[in-house]
Amino acid sequence: MQREENLSFEEAFEKVKDDWKEEFKTTVPFNVVANKDKRAITNFEKKIRNQNDREIIKTSVFIIILMIFVYLSSLFKFNFATFKYVHKSLLIASYIITISIVFFNLIQNRFMYNEKHKEYKFSVYQWRTTGVFSFSYLILLYLKPIEPIFQKILVYDFSYEVILKLLLFFSFYTIMLYTGIYHLKLIKTVKKVKPFLKYL
Repeated sequence: MQREENLSFEEAFEKVKDDWKEEFKTTVPFNVVANKDKRAITNFEKKIRNQNDREIIKTSVFIIILMIFVYLSSLFKFNFATFKYVHKSLLIASYIITISIVFFNLIQNRFMYNEKHKEYKFSVYQWRTTGVFSFSYLILLYLKPIEPIFQKILVYDFSYEVILKLLLFFSFYTIMLYTGIYHLKLIKTVKKVKPFLKYL
């Protein structure tokens, strides 16, 4: 910019600052209820977060569509006992894999949560919490037992209750996938930051 517009460093700096003024304005995310003054983010960071969210949601939805296909194929192709085995296997695997990723992150990047570094932001993926597990568990409690819903699908019973419970059931998988992918991306980005921790 200095060369293109023949400006001094100070003039170029002020022009860039003015151009980016809106991007550096801060807002507090809607889900923050405590320590709002410390949790404010810039509009620039907000845009990146929203972009990341859209990408992860697209990936999660794509995988969910594949899972729905697996569920329906198993339901209509195999006997119900085999379907129940497939269902329980997928359910257990989703919980184990997601929890493993989250705990790996908490162990591998435990420095982010200690007293010295807790005020720093090491990644735009850092703001997600593990609270989704409680929400997911509540969904499963409400749906339990889920097998009768799939038995109703076999006889083409698509009542309001069946549709609602199916939506909630696959929402559970979406939440698990979203959380797992988010923490994987957090692990990947923080790995690049670690070598610079000595300067903090």
